[in-house]
Amino acid sequence: MKSFKVSCPICKSETKQVLELNKKLSYENIFGLKESLYHRKLFNCLNCDHYFNIHKQEKFLNNIYNNNYSTYSYKNINKNFKKIISLPKNKSSNYNRVKNLKSFLDRKKIKSPKILDFGSGTGVFTYLMQDWGYDIMFCEKNTPCYNFLKNNLKLNPFCKDLLKVKKTNTKFNLITSNKVLEHLSNESLVKIMSKFRKLLSKKGLLYLELPDGPSAKKMSLLRQEFFFEHFNIFSKKSVEILLKKSGFKSLKIQKIYEVNKKFTLRIFAEKV
Repeated sequence: MKSFKVSCPICKSETKQVLELNKKLSYENIFGLKESLYHRKLFNCLNCDHYFNIHKQEKFLNNIYNNNYSTYSYKNINKNFKKIISLPKNKSSNYNRVKNLKSFLDRKKIKSPKILDFGSGTGVFTYLMQDWGYDIMFCEKNTPCYNFLKNNLKLNPFCKDLLKVKKTNTKFNLITSNKVLEHLSNESLVKIMSKFRKLLSKKGLLYLELPDGPSAKKMSLLRQEFFFEHFNIFSKKSVEILLKKSGFKSLKIQKIYEVNKKFTLRIFAEKV
């Protein structure tokens, strides 16, 4: 496809359109959106290999994330939690996540970090981290999930909407966010990265997991990494640019293919 004058949201370079869909994929969740309103274009940056969707449903998705995301994604939060938490270790992406994060913290000789998990969903990761003895709080915008984590799992809430936290004396040694930032609009992404930096202590750490666009593209642009709900689908280079612009330095970026068949970038970074 020919190049279009649409700048990359990460590095501002030239991009090209690589896909246009006027009908949802049969296996794609569009969260109750009328199919007649479904239309999106997928672009790829010619410089940093970042992918991003353009459509007119940002307001719709923001409302879904606040109120109905759990209904469309999990249906029954408690059943979903129990199903995932009971997976064998060799089939659990959350167990692998916690294990790798613990190894990283041990290598950094950080024994008792104060942790914030941003976008905790059904709480499996946060619950496991607490079960492993970590001091962790959660931030979850979706009301049903927030209530489940607080009331059913007895996890410690920090806030619902991180962007509405104006003043706090609380500082964290580590902020984690797994498969969340891709759901944010470009404007919100910039604001959240800034908020992360403000909430971290000196040389505080950031752990992110994001969809790996270039690896997924090798199989198909119709894969879940590129779905309608994802505004941004990252590359190693675009992550490095985002981190630097946001006041972080990259410590390690791993390209992994998870047991749940997702192409993922696992990112460790430090506040500068």
